Amino acid sequence: MGLAMAKLSYLTVPDLLNINLRATKTSKDFHFARLEEAVFYQYGHGSSSDAVKQAGNFITGFVKMMPFTEGNEATAFVGMLAFLTMNGHDLHISDDEAADWVRSVWADPENVGPKMEVKLNSHEVHHHHGVPDTRGIITEIFEKYPKTISELVSTGHKAVLA
Repeated sequence: MGLAMAKLSYLTVPDLLNINLRATKTSKDFHFARLEEAVFYQYGHGSSSDAVKQAGNFITGFVKMMPFTEGNEATAFVGMLAFLTMNGHDLHISDDEAADWVRSVWADPENVGPKMEVKLNSHEVHHHHGVPDTRGIITEIFEKYPKTISELVSTGHKAVLA
């Protein structure tokens, strides 16, 4: 279904810290080891070349890890969309339907692939010197999904950091 790609691009720990800060509008405490492990859910086993499958692993795995005291669901949602966009895919879903859609993914993580594939379109990846404009992509996601992000922050689970 997707475009052939030489290698995938990934979000970093600082990218996810930035997403959480923007989503919650304040710096939240986090557990570094859990955050680092949550970020690694973007990577696949073996060849690590299936962006759609890896995005599905990320959206479910990040929320399971709950690395931040607040905003994990919104951070996972924005991170998944950014990862997909950075790797040539767009999830075509409106701001009005996105929160319900992502909750359905979390409720049935075994079927995340089919739920994603019906909403995906592929596109060419635009890089600047071989690197995607991660911050620009994240900004576009915040502009496209303000209602969903706000709702996911306000209804999300609070995590206790040990």
